[in-house]
Amino acid sequence: MRKFLLAVAALVLAVPVLAESHVQPAVTPGGDIPRSFHPAFTAPYPPGGDIPKSFSAPRASFQYVRRELMIPMRDGAKLYTVLIVPKQAGKFPIMLDRTPYSADDSTSHNGGPLPENILSPLEAELVRAGYIFAVQDVRGKYK
Repeated sequence: MRKFLLAVAALVLAVPVLAESHVQPAVTPGGDIPRSFHPAFTAPYPPGGDIPKSFSAPRASFQYVRRELMIPMRDGAKLYTVLIVPKQAGKFPIMLDRTPYSADDSTSHNGGPLPENILSPLEAELVRAGYIFAVQDVRGKYK
């Protein structure tokens, strides 16, 4: 019985302490986007949600070039390689990834104009930053 009374007394004494503590909500009322935020680009249709019946989404041009090569090694073996080259002009560093999991499959997911359409987010970010991304099959695997 003493243990029960002690537990009840602890709860009674803890209620005012718990009531005074302020818990910050996970999402603040009104959202977390600052009032001074302006998006980098605007939607191609007028504000207010009225999309014209003749609206057609703009078609993007490809931001990269995908090339397939057979690169010879010193001993004469040729390794299948896929290069993803940014469209902008310039001298680019190269990031090479040798894989036993098919270079062709890892760079041809869905296809599309953005690097994210065929690469992982990290690899796409490298292409956007101006890297040539090369994926090469290891010896004896796939192509």
